[in-house]
Formats: sequence, C-alpha cells, structure tokens
Amino acid sequence: MINPDVPLRLVETMDDIADFHEWMGRHHDWLGFDVETSGLDWWRDTLRLGQLGDQHAGWAFEWRRWSGAVVEALTRWQGPIVGSNIGFDAHNLEVDSGYELPWDRVHDTVSMGRLINSVGAAGLKQLATRHIDSKAAAGDKLLKEVKARNGWDWGTVPIHLPEYWAYGALDTVLAACLAEEFMPQLKEQDLLDVYDLERAVKPVSYRMERNGVMIDEEYCHAKSAQLKAEANEIQAWLKDNLDLSNVGSNKQLAGWLLGQGQELTERTKNGDWKMDKAVLSYLMASGVSEKVRLGAQGALLVRRKRKIVNTYLKNFLLLAQDGILHASLNTLQARTGRQSVSRPSLQNLIRGPEVRDAFVARPGRRLIMADFDQIEIRLLAHFCHDPNMIAAIASGNIHVATGQMIYQDPSFAKGDPRYVPVKNTSFSKIYGAGVAKFALTAGIPLEQAQHVYNRYDELYPGVPSFIGSVIATGRQRTQNYGSPFVRTPLGRLQMGEAGKEYVLVNYLIQGAAADVMKQATVRVAKAGLQDYMMLTIHDELVLDVPDEDVPDVIHTLETVMPDTENWAVPLTVGVDVYQRWGDKYRDEVVTDNSDVDTETDED
Repeated sequence: MINPDVPLRLVETMDDIADFHEWMGRHHDWLGFDVETSGLDWWRDTLRLGQLGDQHAGWAFEWRRWSGAVVEALTRWQGPIVGSNIGFDAHNLEVDSGYELPWDRVHDTVSMGRLINSVGAAGLKQLATRHIDSKAAAGDKLLKEVKARNGWDWGTVPIHLPEYWAYGALDTVLAACLAEEFMPQLKEQDLLDVYDLERAVKPVSYRMERNGVMIDEEYCHAKSAQLKAEANEIQAWLKDNLDLSNVGSNKQLAGWLLGQGQELTERTKNGDWKMDKAVLSYLMASGVSEKVRLGAQGALLVRRKRKIVNTYLKNFLLLAQDGILHASLNTLQARTGRQSVSRPSLQNLIRGPEVRDAFVARPGRRLIMADFDQIEIRLLAHFCHDPNMIAAIASGNIHVATGQMIYQDPSFAKGDPRYVPVKNTSFSKIYGAGVAKFALTAGIPLEQAQHVYNRYDELYPGVPSFIGSVIATGRQRTQNYGSPFVRTPLGRLQMGEAGKEYVLVNYLIQGAAADVMKQATVRVAKAGLQDYMMLTIHDELVLDVPDEDVPDVIHTLETVMPDTENWAVPLTVGVDVYQRWGDKYRDEVVTDNSDVDTETDED
C-alpha cells in the first residue's frame, strides 16, 4: 500500500530546487519519470509538466520554467529509470530538449505487467490498483471530475491546479512501486530473458516511431474522393433497384434481409443481428434469393470503400505532419506478445493496395519490405513435428502442396479457386475454428469444408495430435493452478481462460512468432540499419532506404533476419523493393469481402 502521507511537491521556487537536489542525492532503488502534455501527438503537442519520483516521494515541474532541472537530473542519474508506456514520455522529452533517455537503464511497467499476466489492462492506474493500492486511481478520478466540471482538457487544465500536478507527481511513485513489486516476480517466474528482449526492442521501436513513414497526401485526397463517389453510387443503385436504403446501418440491413425472407442466425453480444463480414460473405454466396445476394454484395462493397476512407486515409492525413506519419508501435499491446500499431491502426489493413498505396518512399529512396515467410505455419510444423508438413514446406509452397494432396490434383496451383480455403485451413486449426466457422469464413459449403478438414488431418496427423496435447496440458494446468497457460521456447508466459484451453494453440504460436520477430528486429538495428527502419507490421519490417544503399541493405537483411538453426523448419525471410507499399500487393486478388470489418452501425 502507498503511504497516504507520501510527499508530492510542485517545484515553484529556488528553495524547492535546492530541496529537490538534496533528495536526488539520496539513495533511490528506482527513479520514476513521467510527463504531462497537451495531447497524444508528441511530434506537435506541448510538454506541460515533467515529473520525477521514487517509491516514497514525487516531484512535479512546470516545464517551461524548470525543464533544465529535469534534464540535468536525468543526465546525472546513473541508476534505473522507470515509467509507464515510457516511450511516449521519452518522445516528448527528446522533441523539447533533444535529450534521449539512456535505454540500457530504462524500464517500463507496461512490459513488466503484461509479461507477468497477459490478461487484463496494463495501464499504470490499473496495475497499481491491482498490485499496489486499491485507491491508486483515486487521484485520476478526482482530476477527471474537476476537468469535466470546468470544461478543461489536457491542454487547458491549469498547471498549478493541485489535482493536476499531484496526479502527475504520483504517477512516478506508482511506477517506482510497481517496478519494486514486479522485478522479483519476473525473476521468480523465469521471465527475465523475455523481459530483456522486450527492453531491447523498446528503443528500436521508439526510433522507428521517431523516423516515421512518408505518406502521399495527394493520393489520400484523390483516392478518398473517388471511393466516396463510388460508395454513394452503389448505395443509390441499391436504393433504386433493391429498396435497400442504408447498408451502413446494421439494424436497417438486417430488417431488409428478414423482409426478403432471409433467415438470420447469429446475434451480437447486445442481442442485435450480426452483420459482419463473415455473415454478409455467406449471404453473398448462399443467400435465399438473387436480391439478397446482390444486397449483401453491395453492402460489403459500400462498407469496404467507406472504411478505407474513414478509418485509414482520413486518419493518415489528420495524424501526419509535413507528410510524415509517426505511428505508435506498441511492443506489448496484444496479449500474445505481438507488436501492434496504433494512431493509426496498421496491423489489420484490408487486402489489396488501396490503403498501402498511401505509403511511399522519401525522394531518392526506396521502400524495402522484409517479411518472414509463412511464419505461423512454419512454427506449427515445428511444434507438431509432422514430417509430411515439414516436407510440404520444403517443397516451396505448403498451400499448393496441401491442395494437390487434398484434391488429388497435380494441376492445383496458387490461382485455383480452391487455394484460399486450403490456405485458410492451417490458420483455422491454429485459431481453433470449427468446421462450421471455417466454412463460413472461407465462403464454401459445409460439406466441402468438412472434406478439406478431414483430408488435412489425414495428411498431417501431427497437427491434431499437437492441438490435443496443448489442450490437455491447458486443462491440467487449469485444475492445478486455476487457469491454463503455455510458454514459448524463450519462456514467454501465455495465459488462457478456463474452458477455452483451445486458444492456447494460437497463443503459443503467436507468442513464439512475436519472439522471433522481435529478436530479428533487434538484430537488424544492431547491424546498423536503425536509421532506415520505419515500421513493423506483424512479421514484416518496413525500411526507407537511399537508392545507393539498397543492395547493401538487402544483403544485410537476408543475412541477419532469418533463423535457420533453432527450429524444425527454417524461418526464412523474403525481401522486396518498392516505391509504394501497395506495390507489394498490386497483383493480390481482392474480393468484395476482403478483410473489412462490418460490425459498425451508422445509426
């Protein structure tokens, strides 16, 4: 529990500075660091407060007056520094002062908390409430009430308001207390190797955020106008010809489908009819009438075009500064350990080049994409030790090899309409999808899906055996420990939920893939390519490289990224060079239902 009398001070005079210097001269196990800003865009917002503290005291500094004292203290301090989501604070510090934190001594409570327990929120207040003091979030609640009552936001709340600066100063105390609590747990749970990896990848991702990636603003404007016009034209056709007036409303679309005699079976958690991509894709292929099939197809098309405009292109323009987009690389946002990208979200881009065409190389440079080849499938082969699967991977394209064997058809190739369902089979196995869900997602009849599933298990018997073993282990651990879990080869702890042990298969593979990608990212940075690195998306690393350096960078990537020795099959990497990110997906076949979330409602 935090001492309720823990001193929190706002530095206002030189006497306060003298007291602070005396405090800094004492012994501290941890130095907590935090900042308060006017917003979330560190590349253009204003830094308002800087805070330092330890487990026993917290200090707040009005930045425009006392920034030098904070930077000097950080520079002189030679011990560990800890914060919550500390990359954000580090960016603001560096933009304002030019000082970059010493990453070899930096720690993050988000990383600590998520490694110990991947389930649940990992924000500072949530972690402190669970692990330090049930009243840790009281100041946060009080500040929100004061801000709401006075109409203040983060940029206008008065700096000398006690509820504001004390809230900031207390954050450093909470971070230091959490570090003191978590470090022994990381050791006890044998998580220090994974934590070292997370600490190593943090500065690499931080510098990629700082580098940013260029967007083609002219393309974003022009493409948005085109897609809006196309969506409006399709919506008008649906209204005139099918009496379907608003496909953006789940309620109206479901009502129209029911009115056409179409049976609906799936509902959302709120009890409304589900109108997501899978449902509409199924209706487009198997609706009760041609009218229903056309309506579902039109709804998918309209929603896809509007999503590209509103979710992606519009946000690219809003967030970019001077044509550079500084997306947030969240190294431990996902419970599987995978990196994610936010502001804007880039890890779930729709298929095809339309969105990715917004990303271009800087003048005189080229984009290089280094992507692990089929990493989930290769890791599945490693864990299940199935010799047939290993041989299929060695053939060059496991999905082609699998399709040829399932259908007894040597002419089966990548362009075959049966290719995508075959490709999806392995992923359905990893994700724990049943035959019915697989059929719905793949858009194929249940009988065909069952045939593919059965033949897949016959060809690769090691897969169902491995899945069964993971589930059985998870159930045993549920009985022994109260919840199921698995560990990756590196030691990453992947927590599941009792009764849903099947998801541990996915967590194990995704967690191992996270370890592989993060290790490779660190190797690439250490090989001297940090200044060229822009983004990591799933298993893909994006670099922006001067034309004259392209051959050397390709050679370096092909040398340091793959892992050919530690797994049952080599984890290889494909490296390509483009002018636009979308060039990589130029020939990709895009259908009406390609990767578009249709669970929104425009009512």
